[in-house]
Amino acid sequence: RLEASVDELDTTVREIRSAIFELHTPRIPGRSTRQALIALSAESARTLGFEPAVRFEGPVDTVAGDVIAQHLLAVLREALANVAKHAGADAVTVSVAAADGTLSLVVEDDGVGPTIEVLAGRGLENMQARADELSGTFTVEPGTNGGTTLRWSIPTR
Repeated sequence: RLEASVDELDTTVREIRSAIFELHTPRIPGRSTRQALIALSAESARTLGFEPAVRFEGPVDTVAGDVIAQHLLAVLREALANVAKHAGADAVTVSVAAADGTLSLVVEDDGVGPTIEVLAGRGLENMQARADELSGTFTVEPGTNGGTTLRWSIPTR
């Protein structure tokens, strides 16, 4: 239990540092990418039956200009729709990180895992195309404790 508590505290400290960094960084004109991601995740609660946990690390708003934000939101929207339609999940974690010249999105659920129906779908093709357009990467794989892990990342430099 102590180890779990330490891990939880480490996560909280990273989130606080990220938020403080964002407060001291000039904003890109337009709306906050963080707020848009949180709003999209909250909206998905209607179809999921629960609200996903959303975590941020690093200066997401600083590196995600309008074009990148549009792609990021579209990928998250499709990922959450896939979870709602196919996963039968009870929990989803959305993690967005900006570090070392990369912006990454990781969506993890505790559902049934990737199915052939999902892997053959157009939604994944669209997410791959968005990664390709921005010279990024995209993977979908079984999660470490069941479910599915989707990773989408792009260079920001």
